[in-house]
Amino acid sequence: LISIATASETSGDTSTAAGRHEAYRQLVQLLEGAHAHKEAWEKHARERKEYEARKTAGEKNLKEPPKPARDPAKDVVARALDGVDSLPVRLEAHAADSIGYALRLAADLKLRLVLEGLTEGFECGEALSRSKAALVVGPLLRYGTATAETLRHTTSCAAALAKAGVGVLAIGSFGKDAGASRFLAEAAGTAASGGLPPERALEAITIGAARALGLDGEIGSLKKGKRADFLVLSGEPFDARSVVERTFVDGVAVHGGGP
Repeated sequence: LISIATASETSGDTSTAAGRHEAYRQLVQLLEGAHAHKEAWEKHARERKEYEARKTAGEKNLKEPPKPARDPAKDVVARALDGVDSLPVRLEAHAADSIGYALRLAADLKLRLVLEGLTEGFECGEALSRSKAALVVGPLLRYGTATAETLRHTTSCAAALAKAGVGVLAIGSFGKDAGASRFLAEAAGTAASGGLPPERALEAITIGAARALGLDGEIGSLKKGKRADFLVLSGEPFDARSVVERTFVDGVAVHGGGP
């Protein structure tokens, strides 16, 4: 995955519609620059091949084609423009206009888009469903003063997106440290309380999350050939009374015993 950041949309009251449009413009320039860089190297490869063929044929006084300047950052970003085998691009967007910009960018440049945040995604359900982007909603659990992008936060956003028919739907913790992942079950339960079917909420923190990362062939569900990391609970996953009875890592019980 490529995570591209320009002007932060989580900067609180400094975010404006004009600022979000400027962030979109910066992203366009970044991706177009990477595309031009990619084309320059493809042209060089063709010229180099022709040069080698003419040299092998015995032609004299040949001038070796010059190499374009190397730019490792553009090399990586250009991999997002390779069509079917391209790297997915992660973009964070909360406001409805930012979500629209991200979808336009993905459509224009044929990006494999992973769209994160989606505070106002409930306004864009139809467009998000058509886009086939992988969606990571969150954080569902919000504390403190709302920022400019989260004033319209609602726990029913994930439910609205599911109802709109989006394909890949995940829930993210979006915390500042790894410990935030401890509350993913609570976040999924919150989404369920906002109308997301419990089965879809559980999927959103398991196989849905794996699909968003492109790792669903390895993790996210109990299936032969996948990594067997899972829990056995005493009750329903979103019931606060449920406790962990057994824990398995790579198929081996590390808590609670058993084969």
